[in-house]
Amino acid sequence: MPAVDTLKERLAASADAGRLPSAMAFVGPSGIGKQRLALWLGQRLLCTAPAGKPCGTCQACAWAASLRHPDLTWVFPRPRLKDSDASADTVWEDLSSAIAERRDAGWVYGPPSGSDAIYVSTVRALLARMAMRPAIGSRKVIVIGDAERMVPQEGAEAAANAFLKALEEPPADTTIILTTSRPDALLPTIRSRVVMIRVAPDGALPMHRAADASALLDAQGQDLYRVALRQGAAGARGAFAERLDALTVGLHARARDAIARGDNESARRAVEGVTRVEQAKDMLENNVNPQLITAVVLMGLRP
Repeated sequence: MPAVDTLKERLAASADAGRLPSAMAFVGPSGIGKQRLALWLGQRLLCTAPAGKPCGTCQACAWAASLRHPDLTWVFPRPRLKDSDASADTVWEDLSSAIAERRDAGWVYGPPSGSDAIYVSTVRALLARMAMRPAIGSRKVIVIGDAERMVPQEGAEAAANAFLKALEEPPADTTIILTTSRPDALLPTIRSRVVMIRVAPDGALPMHRAADASALLDAQGQDLYRVALRQGAAGARGAFAERLDALTVGLHARARDAIARGDNESARRAVEGVTRVEQAKDMLENNVNPQLITAVVLMGLRP
């Protein structure tokens, strides 16, 4: 699972080569910047510079960076509007206000509350926007944060089916990017229509010193084993997948700690452990039994 900076390079290269999926989902632990990455990719796709990273100097980049570009749409869970069948104008007014609040707070914001969701009025507004031609550029970018909060509602089957059709065959001028920390909670019909891209955090382990990495990793390994004993293959994509993500971060921290001590052998074993975890994630995608996956992973955690 590549870290954010590495993933940016790969995404930019895919965009330059014309190989970027038209509908994708960024998957990873909560709070690591999946929505920021999605918005960065939106800026890259709308940038008028020929190739590479967003130039940061063109008008399109300036508008995208401040979330004012008319061809970059960002939606995320919001409280239910008073009118359950709210108009598109009402939806965009509410989201614009919420985006302004996040902008004023320096793009620091917490997770959605329990009642926040992406309701059918937002889905209908998105469908209308997807059907429109780009306002000023050659394409549109739609970012849907915390996409597992999309709420199916009775009487809204037409909107749901139209959205699924848009995911399966987006308009040629549209890129759709979902983000989620709970891919198991996404509707199966959505999961089957997007390319899942795992995202790992950059930098050190949050809230832990590097010197604590070894002890933390041991605890993570034990936790993985406990979760594996409780789950079968069919239910392993939630909590078990999150444990694998945490192990990747922990192993990177162990490698950095070992390099800082000059312990090249421990660093090499930690890197091998990362490889084993990545293999385990591939096994998980193929519904291999979690107990077998754990055996593979724990070999990479041996001191």
